[in-house]
Amino acid sequence: AIRSLLGALKNGKRVAFLLDQNTQPKDGGEFVKFFGRYVPVSRAVAKLSIHTGAPVIFIFCIPLDDGYYRVYTPGSLDPEKWNGNSKKFTQVITNEIEKQVRSNPKYWNWVYKRWKYIPPGEPREMYPYYAKYYIDPRMSATNIHNLIETKR
Repeated sequence: AIRSLLGALKNGKRVAFLLDQNTQPKDGGEFVKFFGRYVPVSRAVAKLSIHTGAPVIFIFCIPLDDGYYRVYTPGSLDPEKWNGNSKKFTQVITNEIEKQVRSNPKYWNWVYKRWKYIPPGEPREMYPYYAKYYIDPRMSATNIHNLIETKR
């Protein structure tokens, strides 16, 4: 899927993403802050933007009383500003999503466990009861234990 998106962007076409998903680091996610807690978010938007030079344009919608939607864009982000740092860029993108949710919270509907994973080293008490420490399969058991124990 990423190759086809990359090809589309290189050919001047537009692509769209929904970025409020739990994308684990092993699947290309990055832990960034969202409402004061770290959550895994896909780096795909930031990486594709940096790689192709395509701006990130935010599009949101709000339902109207007549059954239609008001679609608006609060602006865009230029990838050059982030000097290839996809983690910082992903955080800035996530900050804009949080800002829009805060400005219209009644329209944000979350039906699954957004704060499901706790990055190693973060305090357990900051997260909901259902959260568990994220165990990256690429890490050794000793490293995982040491990271978790440092915050207990």
